[in-house]
Amino acid sequence: MLMLPVTALTWLVGTFAIDTTDLTSGYVFAGFSFSLGSQIFLTLFATNVEVLVAVRVRFGDDDDEKEALKEYKQTEHDRIDARRSIQAERMEILKEKRQEEIKQKKRKDLMENLFLGGKKTK
Repeated sequence: MLMLPVTALTWLVGTFAIDTTDLTSGYVFAGFSFSLGSQIFLTLFATNVEVLVAVRVRFGDDDDEKEALKEYKQTEHDRIDARRSIQAERMEILKEKRQEEIKQKKRKDLMENLFLGGKKTK
């Protein structure tokens, strides 16, 4: 969420830096660009469980490898459980929505029967 404003500021400052001979706008552009690159690295690599496990497996000893694989499997199980619970919630919402539609249709049919005497008009 923070990357979008930083990206916009980077491009905005970059367009101003093209037309000026002032070094300040160039340095500001470079600073924003560095900040954007750092954010991309942190969000995509440094906080990614798969990358962290791979680094621990590659540079750690056997105990670190076992622990890293155990953490990875637990994370995968947590993700699967989260997906299943989200799907179950969605199915419950759809079921409730469908039941409400059926109730509304029954009410509509009942009202038509009461007021129109069972005759439906087109």
